Amino acid sequence: MLPTVFIIGFGSYFAVTRTQQKIREARYAPPSAACLDNLHPARIADVAVAIPVAPGILLFGNGMSDDHYILWSNPDARAFCNEADGGSATLKSVVFMLDGSPARREMETKRPFCSRPHPEYPWAEMACQLIPTDVIPDKPVKMTVSVKASGFDPSARERDAMLKNQAIVASDGLRTYRSKNDIYLQRPDGYFAQCYDHRSKIQPWLSCTATEELSDTLAISYDFRTTAELFMRQSVTVAGNARAIFDSLKP
Repeated sequence: MLPTVFIIGFGSYFAVTRTQQKIREARYAPPSAACLDNLHPARIADVAVAIPVAPGILLFGNGMSDDHYILWSNPDARAFCNEADGGSATLKSVVFMLDGSPARREMETKRPFCSRPHPEYPWAEMACQLIPTDVIPDKPVKMTVSVKASGFDPSARERDAMLKNQAIVASDGLRTYRSKNDIYLQRPDGYFAQCYDHRSKIQPWLSCTATEELSDTLAISYDFRTTAELFMRQSVTVAGNARAIFDSLKP
């Protein structure tokens, strides 16, 4: 009697464990070739986009806060492909995370997207390769395009915070507002970015964020590396490249 109970109990445990393993394998299995290779239609506000399943892309849907798709995650990639290819993918934010940590980047860059060059995407090389800490790229290391409320100024809060500090004006017109490690840099044309001075040999640059209106319905925010000496000309280049990243998604 006892051996029979033992065999049944052990067999049941093995069956449950095996079933759970199969469920996990199915959940994290790679998406189909069509999902990985094709572009998937979506809309953000009034703009049509075509999204590749690529590392570094994070999408937020038009539903609740947990309605998001991390496209380097197999379950999320499959879910997004199913929704987009069904014609119902409406987005409120598109995020490019191009400066990931080495551990996460190793996982992301094993995606099939990185197995071939993509000259049609100005962000592809950064998405598929880790950026060395001593490099100051001419593209954003993170970029977000979001639907904005009508009449909302996406940079109002940062502008108010900037103007609470005393400006130091350089000979070229660059205005610097400093509060401890936080710095605001403003060009003579009014463009400004909120920056953080790491004061570190490992990160020998400023981490800056700029937010602008992209259109009546969309705002763009992007993070970039710079220095006070490079800011005047580099911020112009980075701003143009941030827009080019989003434009590359338009069919």
